[in-house]
Amino acid sequence: MSKGGGAHHGPAARRPRPRRTAVFAALSKEAQFLAQHTTNIRPTRLNTTAFTQRPVSMKSRGLLRLNSRKVSTDPAYRYQFDYGAELRSWSLAERFERWRDRHGQRDRHGQAEGHKGPDPGTSGDEREATGG
Repeated sequence: MSKGGGAHHGPAARRPRPRRTAVFAALSKEAQFLAQHTTNIRPTRLNTTAFTQRPVSMKSRGLLRLNSRKVSTDPAYRYQFDYGAELRSWSLAERFERWRDRHGQRDRHGQAEGHKGPDPGTSGDEREATGG
């Protein structure tokens, strides 16, 4: 497996993705509550920066929008990506259930362990197109 991402196949592709999990959690209702309780300000948006050696990063694809890509001012990295997204209305439990359905351990029929059927928020056509 190469450092910094890229297309992966086999067992490495099935490893947990800590950054993606952290972004899911940060966009949740619970994280919004904690941020509001701590700062006394109601957050509406999440912004983050990622540094990498590669000119393309797919780690936050589908969760955050790429706001900018530029040459990094940090000498340890070549590129800097700035991402952002409006905060969502899902709970951690809802997102974990969806994650488990899509990425959990597969049984002999190819279904994720604990799979309960299609995601109610996604149409059949979208599931086919995204492989979910």
